[in-house]
Amino acid sequence: MQTGLYEGAWREYSRRTRANELGLSLLAILIALISLKPIPALAALLPIGCLFVLMMTLRSERMFHCPRCRTSWNGSILAVAPSQPQCQHCGLAKWEGFSRASLLRHRRLVASMRLGSALVLGASGALNLLSNQTLGWPDLALAAGYFTLAVFGPDGWWQAKEALARAPTT
Repeated sequence: MQTGLYEGAWREYSRRTRANELGLSLLAILIALISLKPIPALAALLPIGCLFVLMMTLRSERMFHCPRCRTSWNGSILAVAPSQPQCQHCGLAKWEGFSRASLLRHRRLVASMRLGSALVLGASGALNLLSNQTLGWPDLALAAGYFTLAVFGPDGWWQAKEALARAPTT
């Protein structure tokens, strides 16, 4: 495995992933703010914002092509399985040929955004429960979802741990 062989492709994937995570983090903050003081006009726009960010994330994941064979990473342009650990066509392992330093930087940024979102939503949910508002439980459920995403989701802690084990130490 040669360091830097697919560096450009993984760097682009990392950039898109971070942009998606930033959108999800901003959405988490917006959800937390709306749930603390519900404003009907903003609450009506929230599902549209959620749908937009979800569509952009799924589009980004579906459009990712394997750096080696140039086909869809997930086996089909219609498949949505971003957490695949290897290309479904040629077997290239995710992050293979990406430098260890770049992978560590990517992992830290993605994990901090996901965990930050989980903390914001968890704090919002706890405050809502303490003040007897009905939006506390949905916020806590979303916080649990963000935390699960940070650990087991695409490029989450579990996958990054496996990728770091394969990454060259130089």
